[in-house]
Amino acid sequence: MSAPLRQRRPVPVPAPGATYRTLLRLAGPVLLGSLTQSALYLTDSLFVGQLGEAPLAAVGLGGLVFYLLSTVGAGLGQALQTLVARRLVQGRPGAARRLFTATGYLAGGGGLALAGALWLGAPWLSATLVPEPAVAAQLTQYLRVAALALPASFAWLALVGLYTGLGETRLLPWSAFALTVANVLGSHAWVSGGLGAPALGIAGAGWATLLSECTGTAVLLAGLLWPTRPALAGWLRKWAWHPRAVRRLGQFAVPLVARQVVEVSGWLLFFVLVGRLGTRALAVSNIVRSLYTFASLPALALAAALQTLVSRYAGQGRWTEVLPTVGRATALAVGLGLAPAGVLLLAPRLLVGCFSAEPTLVAAGAPVLQLLAGLLLTFSASTLLAHAVVGVGGAGRSLSMELLATTTYLLAAWACVVLQWSLAGVWATELLYWALLAALGWHYLQRGPWRHAPG
Repeated sequence: MSAPLRQRRPVPVPAPGATYRTLLRLAGPVLLGSLTQSALYLTDSLFVGQLGEAPLAAVGLGGLVFYLLSTVGAGLGQALQTLVARRLVQGRPGAARRLFTATGYLAGGGGLALAGALWLGAPWLSATLVPEPAVAAQLTQYLRVAALALPASFAWLALVGLYTGLGETRLLPWSAFALTVANVLGSHAWVSGGLGAPALGIAGAGWATLLSECTGTAVLLAGLLWPTRPALAGWLRKWAWHPRAVRRLGQFAVPLVARQVVEVSGWLLFFVLVGRLGTRALAVSNIVRSLYTFASLPALALAAALQTLVSRYAGQGRWTEVLPTVGRATALAVGLGLAPAGVLLLAPRLLVGCFSAEPTLVAAGAPVLQLLAGLLLTFSASTLLAHAVVGVGGAGRSLSMELLATTTYLLAAWACVVLQWSLAGVWATELLYWALLAALGWHYLQRGPWRHAPG
């Protein structure tokens, strides 16, 4: 008898979807680019915090109002990012260029309209949001100047959407660096009177925001005017109005804009509720939000990368690669969130002390920052799942998810304020929000009809 044949070991087959290396390569430059909004909030709070509790509380609310209005531009940028990525893998570069042109018109008109509305309505809005007259007066000063930065913010967000959708993210870090430097120098000059400039107080933070948004936009525009890579050439040549492209962009962008408006409106209403606990609670919450925004950058960058990759897979019909990619990106986001969560947990007083030297404010902020450590990890998983839903074409579903999660957590926060819970107890309702959003996103990705989403 012949000897039995030796069985060969099965060759391991790599799991489908994007690798960790691919995710990090695409998310790295986006991470640096995401420093922009975080740098604005963090710098404003650091400089304005030295002026006292009332300006610190006001700049927190003012930043949220500015962010709320700029979410219209962010939604347009996200829609452009997803559609450009999809059209290019479908071999339709002309359609991608028409979508960029449509975004330019909508972002330009929307930014100007909202800037005018905010400038005119700043006094009324401030009095409505804040019961304390001193805080409301400071808020009006900030909003009147920050309104001027909205058109530049819309332009920057649209350009970020284009660069990310193209996968050409190398210039985003330079834009972020220029924006951050401009904001720091502007705040140093106009908030505290450095560099021989007049000290304008909280209004100086608004002027610094305007300078930084214009600077960041100029860098990205320069990349299109003098392209160093073929993919960036020709995007500014034709500006004809294409009704079909506008309709397609609008159909995709409306639920994204609505979702972001609901999300940031939830933040704003949450801060209005916190304001009922007093100026100190509002000032502490602004510090918490500034650090929260900064610590969440790795997850947000991975979410942008994941949305682009998933959109490409959807455009190519490579559905089996979606869920493995989502799983890797989510695990990576939670892992990268461990380091900032550890800092928040172990050194809360040191972090709060960077914004204010007042002992009572430091004591009030420490327990909230420790709570934020756990909240950050929940956020990291949830935001990845929410962006994946958008990437597979579920923009409408993401809006309904956001409405349900926001309504639930705002009702919980309202109950905590009515019952006079501690500030940390009120902030704990954020855990409910992100946990519910994660559960809804996971359910849709596992069981939803996204494989039949239109390209």
